[in-house]
Amino acid sequence: MGLVNDFANGTPDIYRVMNFLETCDTQFWKGAAIGVAATLLLTNSAVKNAIFGTMGSIVGTFRKDKDVPSTEGKIQED
Repeated sequence: MGLVNDFANGTPDIYRVMNFLETCDTQFWKGAAIGVAATLLLTNSAVKNAIFGTMGSIVGTFRKDKDVPSTEGKIQED
């Protein structure tokens, strides 16, 4: 908690910061990288619009298929 307080007070000790970063497990860094990537992607409006647009078109495709009457088992008259 002392490291966080040092940062909050504007007086970080570089030795303590480096010691903390060196002792972190690889799982921590994987989680941090995934968190940063998710944050950047989900806070970018262009990316959000692309994701939701894609999801909307997928849902729309399935919905259109349900709205079209089935011709299976019907005889076409020409």
